[in-house]
Amino acid sequence: MDIHSDGISMLRQGVMLPHFRVLSSFLNEILRDSDRVLDINCHSGSLFEAIKVLYPYNVEYIGIDKDVDNIEEALVKNLLAKFRCIDYDKMKLRTDSYDLIIVQDQFLNCSDPIKKLDALFRASRKNIIFFNFLVVPEYDGYVEIEINGKKECIYGVSHMVDLLTMMEPSSFEYSFITKTDNPSAPTPSIFVVRV
Repeated sequence: MDIHSDGISMLRQGVMLPHFRVLSSFLNEILRDSDRVLDINCHSGSLFEAIKVLYPYNVEYIGIDKDVDNIEEALVKNLLAKFRCIDYDKMKLRTDSYDLIIVQDQFLNCSDPIKKLDALFRASRKNIIFFNFLVVPEYDGYVEIEINGKKECIYGVSHMVDLLTMMEPSSFEYSFITKTDNPSAPTPSIFVVRV
């Protein structure tokens, strides 16, 4: 289930949940009319729905997900966007083909994240947002664990910073989406990169 779906109806009524508030604080500086946006791991397209509620821009949005059920759910919504089911390991990205690439949660789970990052950095003309990545601030690595019966990837902040620094971005910043009292609890976070 798409974690953002419940927040869309609230957003349409003027109530912005934390994940949309944090994302919009970065999009305010990044997103422009006619931008070409790629959303990797788009789930059922809720992020596009949020963008359409928050911004008057006419963006060209392409959402991809490896789960056919997510894509079918997105297509049923009849959104003015393109949605495709793609195996991420077989995905080919053309150089400088997007103004903004949004990468949601589990995309970097692989044996070669550098290869995936390199492809993203080459494909984006301007910005990449890593959205809703679970991090543990004090952890210095990457691990897959089971949370509520689902395999999740947990990243250390320094691990993500090291990976992104290797790509030599012109700038990047990160923020927690929600805060927890427990410093060892996985916390949804956002990393925003200017390529």
